[in-house]
Amino acid sequence: MSTKPTLFYFPLRGRGEVMKLILAYKGVEYDVVPDMPDMKTNKTLYPFGQCPRYKDGELDMCQSNTIIR
Repeated sequence: MSTKPTLFYFPLRGRGEVMKLILAYKGVEYDVVPDMPDMKTNKTLYPFGQCPRYKDGELDMCQSNTIIR
C-alpha cells in the first residue's frame, strides 16, 4: 500500500501553487500540511528555514524550483 505524497505549505497561493498545479495535472492525490511550527528551527527538515517542502516516501525535498524539476 502506497501513501500519498505530502506538500508542506501555507494555505495560500505562492511558491507552492506550481507544485499543486503539476500534481493536479498528473492526477496525483496528495496531502497538504499547512502548519509547520518547526519550519524555522528544524534545519534537518527545513535546511533553509523556508517552505515549500515535498515528501513522497523516502524523497524529501525543499525549495520550489528543486521540487518542480
